Amino acid sequence: MQCNKILYISINSSYSHSSLAYGQLRAYAEKYSKQYTWDKIEVTINDNQNDIINKILSSEPAIIVSTLYLYNHEFIVKLTKKISILKPNIKMILGGPEFLGNNHNFLNNNSHIQCVFRGDETSFPLFLNNIKNKDQWNSVNGLCYLNDNNEYIDNGISNFSDSLDNLPSLYEKHYFERSKPFLHFETNRGCSSKCSFCSSSLSKGIKLYSLERVMSDLNILKEAGIKEIRILDRTFNMPVSRSLKLLEMFYTSFKDMKFHLEIDPSKLTQEFIDKLSEAKNNQLHIEAGVQTFNIKTLKSTNRNVSNETVINNLKKLCSLDNIEIHTDLIAGLPEQMYKDIFDDIATLSAIGPEEIQLELVKILPGSAMERNGKKKFKWSDHPPYEILETNSFSFQELSKIANLSKIIDCYYNILRTKNIFRYAISQNSTFLINFLEYGYTHFLKQDKPSPSKRFKLLFDFAEETNNKTLYSITLFSYFMNGFFNSPKNNIKLIKKNELAIILGRSKIRNIWNSGYKLIDKPMYLAEFNYNIGDLWLNSFSKLKEGNFKYLFRVSYAGMSKQVASVDLIE
Repeated sequence: MQCNKILYISINSSYSHSSLAYGQLRAYAEKYSKQYTWDKIEVTINDNQNDIINKILSSEPAIIVSTLYLYNHEFIVKLTKKISILKPNIKMILGGPEFLGNNHNFLNNNSHIQCVFRGDETSFPLFLNNIKNKDQWNSVNGLCYLNDNNEYIDNGISNFSDSLDNLPSLYEKHYFERSKPFLHFETNRGCSSKCSFCSSSLSKGIKLYSLERVMSDLNILKEAGIKEIRILDRTFNMPVSRSLKLLEMFYTSFKDMKFHLEIDPSKLTQEFIDKLSEAKNNQLHIEAGVQTFNIKTLKSTNRNVSNETVINNLKKLCSLDNIEIHTDLIAGLPEQMYKDIFDDIATLSAIGPEEIQLELVKILPGSAMERNGKKKFKWSDHPPYEILETNSFSFQELSKIANLSKIIDCYYNILRTKNIFRYAISQNSTFLINFLEYGYTHFLKQDKPSPSKRFKLLFDFAEETNNKTLYSITLFSYFMNGFFNSPKNNIKLIKKNELAIILGRSKIRNIWNSGYKLIDKPMYLAEFNYNIGDLWLNSFSKLKEGNFKYLFRVSYAGMSKQVASVDLIE
């Protein structure tokens, strides 16, 4: 064992992810505590723990440090416990958002962990300089530990009080992973909102890196060949004047990089929306935190917003054809009812963002809901702190909403089935409830079904409810997904020399083109009793009855068929 060696263990959710914590912690610690050397192991929660332990033992650290999140909490606790059995002299230090609440029980139940940190990286050097003097630990901000009398000591939250520019740059020191498809990046810290379900409500306002510092760090990443940046700012569009300058910086200096941004749609200005419209295609990915449209719920969670403003702003965002808009909804919040979830989805579906993500609320450590919610909520006290029951939601209803989330992800969030759902929801206010009940008794209780099974469920549901239009638009989408083994055999393969005979004196009009290279064969002809092609393209098109013939021209992606274009034979 090397007595001055720190090993940081980064446990990510997948290979594509990496954590900023190692670079931030090391860069700051080296500035004020120079007697230590550093090593890092970066793995995922899917990796074999014994393999990880072998790597750790080979490193021979004196101190192991890691950051806990919802997804890696239990993995790290089990891993460090095994290491402590093998090497009891290694000191185990943990930090991260999992420790923003009361940590007494955690430390009692995990005696192999010396202490945990709450807050940022700035108290770590002081701890390192006093690591052998436990009687001095009470002076380390953010540190939580059990003293020699087994009493719980809580030193609050560490928070850098100076300008963020005075934090050493992990990018200048190249303490980041070049091999990952994207990197996380912060231009500010903190959050001005006080949403009761979010642990960021503990922050005392927003602190900003200067634009010069942001530019400098991004230039380092640009030179390193990083192509995608996920901005960690809680509300990128605030303050507005700064966000406009950042967007201009992205457009002019980092044209070949893609940026993921989280915004609050209630705080958008027309100037900001206009600025978004200047981005080149696919340069920006926008996550809009809607959460709910229930006014009572919004007020009870400290989100005092105007639904009219949110809806109008979302419509403007979704009208931009250069940016994908992803929206977030939360179920299980205070004052929320089961029916509200379906109303929220219907409202968003009518607006038409690219994706709708629906999640059950998590009662996060340190959040106001965790501190004050014991009379209103029942939840698991182990990660991911899932809600089990509330004053207005039964366990059964919350279980159904978890499956509804799968349904939305399987159908709405898939481009070629999106308008099936948009159409069905717009035509029948009970469609989602009925389809959820129907699907719940089938296979959606398990993992996401295959595309063919998803279509079969829709076909069966449409037949059982005698919904001929839903069946037809599902069938059209089935063809658009490259499935030509029609359940009703109303599609036929035609050869190139047959096309002129089939057309006769008819005209042919292209209604959709993928941009894929066209090939002469195969081609498929299908007839419908409705203008289903119009509905597939725009779920709010007017339904017309008649005889509509559609010609599907096919291309190939490897060995798979895919539709290259669709023509209407008039």
